Amino acid sequence: MSHKTGMQNTSLKVPLWLRILLPFEPVVATLYNSFVWHFRKRNRFIRKGDLTLITSIELPHPRYDCCCRQLLSMLETIHIQSKRVLDVNTGSGCFAVVAASKGAEVAALDERSLAASVLTRNSEMNGLMDSIQIMQGDLTEMKKDIGRFDLITCQSRPGEQLFDFHVLFPSARRRLKTDGTLLLPLHWKHYSKNTLKAATESGLQCVQVDRKFFHCILTFQVFRDA
Repeated sequence: MSHKTGMQNTSLKVPLWLRILLPFEPVVATLYNSFVWHFRKRNRFIRKGDLTLITSIELPHPRYDCCCRQLLSMLETIHIQSKRVLDVNTGSGCFAVVAASKGAEVAALDERSLAASVLTRNSEMNGLMDSIQIMQGDLTEMKKDIGRFDLITCQSRPGEQLFDFHVLFPSARRRLKTDGTLLLPLHWKHYSKNTLKAATESGLQCVQVDRKFFHCILTFQVFRDA
Protein backbone atom coordinates (compact mmCIF):
# COMPACT_ATOMS: atom_id res chain seq x y z
CA MET A 1 0.00 0.00 0.00
CA SER A 2 1.56 3.27 -1.13
CA HIS A 3 1.17 6.43 0.94
CA LYS A 4 2.08 9.97 -0.03
CA THR A 5 3.07 10.86 3.51
CA GLY A 6 5.83 12.95 4.89
CA MET A 7 7.77 12.40 8.09
CA GLN A 8 6.05 9.88 10.31
CA ASN A 9 4.50 11.25 13.49
CA THR A 10 3.12 8.95 16.18
CA SER A 11 3.73 11.16 19.22
CA LEU A 12 1.32 10.71 22.13
CA LYS A 13 1.92 14.31 23.18
CA VAL A 14 -1.24 16.40 22.95
CA PRO A 15 -0.58 19.92 21.59
CA LEU A 16 -0.97 22.75 24.07
CA TRP A 17 -3.85 24.37 22.17
CA LEU A 18 -5.74 21.07 22.25
CA ARG A 19 -5.14 20.57 25.98
CA ILE A 20 -6.65 24.01 26.52
CA LEU A 21 -9.70 23.29 24.34
CA LEU A 22 -10.41 19.69 25.37
CA PRO A 23 -12.51 20.62 28.45
CA PHE A 24 -14.77 22.64 26.13
CA GLU A 25 -15.08 19.91 23.49
CA PRO A 26 -18.58 18.73 24.55
CA VAL A 27 -19.86 22.30 24.26
CA VAL A 28 -18.16 22.82 20.91
CA ALA A 29 -19.53 19.50 19.61
CA THR A 30 -23.07 20.35 20.73
CA LEU A 31 -22.95 23.78 19.10
CA TYR A 32 -21.47 22.37 15.89
CA ASN A 33 -24.00 19.54 15.64
CA SER A 34 -26.86 21.94 16.28
CA PHE A 35 -25.54 24.27 13.59
CA VAL A 36 -25.07 21.63 10.90
CA TRP A 37 -28.30 19.72 11.61
CA HIS A 38 -30.24 22.00 9.29
CA PHE A 39 -27.66 21.52 6.52
CA ARG A 40 -27.59 17.74 7.02
CA LYS A 41 -31.35 17.63 6.49
CA ARG A 42 -31.21 19.76 3.34
CA ASN A 43 -28.10 18.19 1.78
CA ARG A 44 -29.23 14.59 1.36
CA PHE A 45 -27.71 14.49 -2.13
CA ILE A 46 -24.08 15.56 -2.51
CA ARG A 47 -21.54 15.57 -5.30
CA LYS A 48 -18.05 14.13 -4.93
CA GLY A 49 -16.26 14.69 -8.20
CA ASP A 50 -18.23 12.72 -10.81
CA LEU A 51 -20.10 10.79 -8.11
CA THR A 52 -23.58 11.46 -6.75
CA LEU A 53 -24.15 10.28 -3.18
CA ILE A 54 -27.18 10.21 -0.93
CA THR A 55 -26.99 10.33 2.86
CA SER A 56 -29.23 9.92 5.88
CA ILE A 57 -29.46 11.99 9.05
CA GLU A 58 -28.86 8.81 11.06
CA LEU A 59 -25.56 8.08 9.29
CA PRO A 60 -22.23 9.97 9.08
CA HIS A 61 -22.29 12.74 6.50
CA PRO A 62 -19.18 13.04 4.24
CA ARG A 63 -19.38 16.82 4.35
CA TYR A 64 -20.22 17.56 7.98
CA ASP A 65 -18.74 14.64 9.96
CA CYS A 66 -15.06 15.26 10.65
CA CYS A 67 -13.86 11.64 10.63
CA CYS A 68 -15.77 10.77 7.46
CA ARG A 69 -14.44 13.87 5.70
CA GLN A 70 -10.89 13.17 6.88
CA LEU A 71 -11.00 9.55 5.70
CA LEU A 72 -12.17 10.64 2.27
CA SER A 73 -9.34 13.16 2.03
CA MET A 74 -6.85 10.40 2.87
CA LEU A 75 -7.96 8.49 -0.22
CA GLU A 76 -6.05 11.09 -2.20
CA THR A 77 -2.82 9.98 -0.48
CA ILE A 78 -3.24 6.23 -0.91
CA HIS A 79 -2.82 4.18 -4.07
CA ILE A 80 -5.77 1.76 -4.05
CA GLN A 81 -6.28 0.86 -7.71
CA SER A 82 -6.70 -2.93 -7.98
CA LYS A 83 -6.40 -3.21 -4.17
CA ARG A 84 -8.84 -4.97 -1.84
CA VAL A 85 -10.53 -2.56 0.61
CA LEU A 86 -12.74 -3.38 3.60
CA ASP A 87 -14.87 -0.52 4.93
CA VAL A 88 -16.17 -1.42 8.42
CA ASN A 89 -19.17 0.53 9.76
CA THR A 90 -19.55 1.91 6.26
CA GLY A 91 -22.62 4.05 7.05
CA SER A 92 -23.87 5.63 3.83
CA GLY A 93 -20.94 4.01 2.06
CA CYS A 94 -19.34 7.19 0.77
CA PHE A 95 -15.82 5.90 1.43
CA ALA A 96 -16.67 2.56 -0.20
CA VAL A 97 -18.13 4.21 -3.31
CA VAL A 98 -15.23 6.63 -3.74
CA ALA A 99 -12.70 3.81 -3.24
CA ALA A 100 -14.49 1.66 -5.83
CA SER A 101 -14.53 4.58 -8.27
CA LYS A 102 -10.73 4.68 -7.96
CA GLY A 103 -10.43 1.06 -9.05
CA ALA A 104 -10.48 -0.76 -5.72
CA GLU A 105 -12.30 -4.01 -5.04
CA VAL A 106 -14.42 -3.07 -2.02
CA ALA A 107 -16.25 -4.97 0.70
CA ALA A 108 -18.50 -2.77 2.85
CA LEU A 109 -19.66 -3.98 6.25
CA ASP A 110 -22.28 -2.59 8.65
CA GLU A 111 -24.75 -4.07 11.14
CA ARG A 112 -27.43 -1.48 10.34
CA SER A 113 -30.00 -2.34 7.67
CA LEU A 114 -30.34 1.38 6.91
CA ALA A 115 -26.64 1.55 6.02
CA ALA A 116 -26.93 -1.42 3.66
CA SER A 117 -29.96 0.16 1.99
CA VAL A 118 -28.31 3.56 1.49
CA LEU A 119 -25.06 2.05 0.23
CA THR A 120 -26.95 -0.19 -2.21
CA ARG A 121 -28.62 2.87 -3.68
CA ASN A 122 -25.33 4.79 -3.84
CA SER A 123 -23.53 1.96 -5.60
CA GLU A 124 -26.41 1.53 -8.08
CA MET A 125 -26.60 5.25 -8.88
CA ASN A 126 -22.89 5.34 -9.67
CA GLY A 127 -22.71 2.07 -11.58
CA LEU A 128 -20.43 0.40 -9.05
CA MET A 129 -22.50 -2.60 -7.95
CA ASP A 130 -19.96 -5.01 -9.43
CA SER A 131 -17.11 -3.38 -7.48
CA ILE A 132 -18.72 -3.29 -4.01
CA GLN A 133 -19.72 -6.31 -1.94
CA ILE A 134 -22.26 -5.20 0.69
CA MET A 135 -22.44 -7.24 3.90
CA GLN A 136 -24.50 -6.84 7.06
CA GLY A 137 -22.79 -7.77 10.35
CA ASP A 138 -19.60 -6.95 12.23
CA LEU A 139 -15.91 -7.64 11.70
CA THR A 140 -15.79 -10.65 14.04
CA GLU A 141 -18.61 -12.41 12.14
CA MET A 142 -17.08 -12.26 8.66
CA LYS A 143 -16.66 -15.56 6.89
CA LYS A 144 -13.11 -16.81 6.42
CA ASP A 145 -13.56 -17.25 2.68
CA ILE A 146 -13.91 -13.48 2.24
CA GLY A 147 -10.10 -13.36 2.11
CA ARG A 148 -7.64 -10.67 3.18
CA PHE A 149 -7.43 -6.98 2.40
CA ASP A 150 -4.83 -4.37 1.51
CA LEU A 151 -6.70 -1.64 3.38
CA ILE A 152 -9.25 -1.70 6.22
CA THR A 153 -11.05 1.37 7.52
CA CYS A 154 -13.12 1.27 10.68
CA GLN A 155 -15.28 4.14 11.95
CA SER A 156 -16.97 4.22 15.33
CA ARG A 157 -20.71 4.82 15.20
CA PRO A 158 -22.00 8.10 16.69
CA GLY A 159 -23.70 7.72 20.05
CA GLU A 160 -22.42 4.18 20.60
CA GLN A 161 -19.72 2.73 22.80
CA LEU A 162 -16.17 2.90 21.48
CA PHE A 163 -14.51 -0.20 20.04
CA ASP A 164 -13.12 -2.87 22.29
CA PHE A 165 -9.56 -2.61 20.98
CA HIS A 166 -8.72 -6.11 22.25
CA VAL A 167 -11.39 -7.39 19.84
CA LEU A 168 -10.98 -4.89 16.99
CA PHE A 169 -7.21 -5.16 16.47
CA PRO A 170 -6.99 -9.01 16.38
CA SER A 171 -10.02 -9.14 14.05
CA ALA A 172 -8.50 -6.53 11.73
CA ARG A 173 -5.10 -8.23 11.81
CA ARG A 174 -6.63 -11.53 10.69
CA ARG A 175 -8.19 -9.74 7.71
CA LEU A 176 -5.10 -7.77 6.66
CA LYS A 177 -2.53 -8.90 4.15
CA THR A 178 1.09 -8.95 5.36
CA ASP A 179 1.65 -5.48 3.86
CA GLY A 180 -1.86 -4.26 4.71
CA THR A 181 -2.95 -1.01 6.37
CA LEU A 182 -5.63 -0.21 8.96
CA LEU A 183 -7.04 3.33 9.16
CA LEU A 184 -8.74 4.07 12.48
CA PRO A 185 -10.42 7.43 13.22
CA LEU A 186 -10.46 8.23 16.93
CA HIS A 187 -11.17 11.05 19.34
CA TRP A 188 -7.89 12.36 20.75
CA LYS A 189 -8.69 11.17 24.27
CA HIS A 190 -8.74 7.54 23.06
CA TYR A 191 -5.26 7.75 21.52
CA SER A 192 -3.22 6.39 24.41
CA LYS A 193 -0.51 3.93 25.40
CA ASN A 194 -3.21 1.35 26.06
CA THR A 195 -4.48 1.73 22.49
CA LEU A 196 -0.99 1.24 21.08
CA LYS A 197 -0.35 -1.69 23.43
CA ALA A 198 -3.50 -3.47 22.26
CA ALA A 199 -2.42 -2.96 18.65
CA THR A 200 1.12 -4.21 19.31
CA GLU A 201 -0.18 -7.34 21.04
CA SER A 202 -2.18 -8.06 17.87
CA GLY A 203 0.81 -7.66 15.55
CA LEU A 204 0.05 -4.11 14.41
CA GLN A 205 2.21 -1.00 14.71
CA CYS A 206 1.10 2.63 14.52
CA VAL A 207 3.10 4.33 11.77
CA GLN A 208 1.27 7.64 11.37
CA VAL A 209 -1.10 9.95 13.25
CA ASP A 210 -3.01 12.56 11.27
CA ARG A 211 -4.47 15.19 13.60
CA LYS A 212 -7.61 17.21 12.96
CA PHE A 213 -8.98 19.32 15.80
CA PHE A 214 -10.42 16.89 18.41
CA HIS A 215 -9.97 13.83 16.22
CA CYS A 216 -7.12 11.93 14.63
CA ILE A 217 -6.72 9.08 12.19
CA LEU A 218 -4.27 6.37 13.19
CA THR A 219 -2.51 4.39 10.48
CA PHE A 220 -1.50 0.87 11.50
CA GLN A 221 0.55 -1.62 9.53
CA VAL A 222 1.38 -5.25 10.13
CA PHE A 223 4.69 -5.95 11.85
CA ARG A 224 7.04 -7.34 9.24
CA ASP A 225 7.83 -10.36 11.40
CA ALA A 226 4.21 -10.83 12.59
